[in-house]
Amino acid sequence: MSETYLATVLSARRHMLGHLVKLGELPSARIMPAPPFSKTGVDSAGPVTLKRGHTRKPSYVKAYISLFICLATKAVHLELVSSLSTADFLAAFRRFVARRGCPVEVLSDNGTHFVGAVVFANYQLNLM
Repeated sequence: MSETYLATVLSARRHMLGHLVKLGELPSARIMPAPPFSKTGVDSAGPVTLKRGHTRKPSYVKAYISLFICLATKAVHLELVSSLSTADFLAAFRRFVARRGCPVEVLSDNGTHFVGAVVFANYQLNLM
């Protein structure tokens, strides 16, 4: 190989290294070992249509899914809820806690039913 060819290849490689994508720091919940669902993310999906009854003309109802995602293992727990109300979310959260245990940390977006659940929880804590 000629020296000019080698210099061109090395120059190209140096140029390519400058364009590598730098990844951001992962949150500690994603890196540190932890029991499943001790740090949980919550979101909602839907609506989904459910068929009620096995008759010739069944009725159809709208339902939603509450997704509980383990931040350490990416395991998913799904709960079916009938609406996006705070009461229905709290019922789904109680079912989740009964099955998986109480999480140390819960992260979510600012959905109105999530915000309502936080307000309700803070109100309950102030009564104690």
